Amino acid sequence: MAWLLMQEISQGNREPHVLQAFRGLEGDLGYGMLLSRYAPDMNHVTAAQYQAAMRGAIPQVAPVFWSFRIMVGCGSLLLLVMLIALVQTLRGKIDQHRWVLKMALWSLPLPWIAIEAGWFMTEFGRQPWAIQDILPTYSAHSALTTGQLAFSLIMIVGLYTLFLIAEVYLMQKYARLGPSAMQSEQPTQQQG
Repeated sequence: MAWLLMQEISQGNREPHVLQAFRGLEGDLGYGMLLSRYAPDMNHVTAAQYQAAMRGAIPQVAPVFWSFRIMVGCGSLLLLVMLIALVQTLRGKIDQHRWVLKMALWSLPLPWIAIEAGWFMTEFGRQPWAIQDILPTYSAHSALTTGQLAFSLIMIVGLYTLFLIAEVYLMQKYARLGPSAMQSEQPTQQQG
């Protein structure tokens, strides 16, 4: 009903009884928008269309369940690696245990995996809503064309590729020069 009243208002009907009826039902507008995906004619909604809308409003649990566990698992592994490295550093033996250094090296991607898993959990977990109970995700899409989206994506990937090339170049340059390249020269004092 809220969806139909909103359509009536958007077509120019601003009569007080229509506006008052909409204000009373506007909390249900998001659910009407969910139903509009399955029922093109909101004046004649079938029971099957209601059922489809209700099934579409139930989020899938498994992707959220596993992405949360991946996020927490990566964080726990990072904490474990940090504690092992800290203990070996405090003992003064970190350079004698190459496995600790290798473990630290191999754990470098874990923060990014945790971030992506957390992002996925957040975005997937709020389905089917972009704004809870107000705006369904299928109605919240951008008006960009495929070409515009592809162009912006290519530009971003290109820019970050240039950043990556510059970063790798600078890292290799300073790694070859060694630690002494990072120190500035100390002024010599004249003896007199």
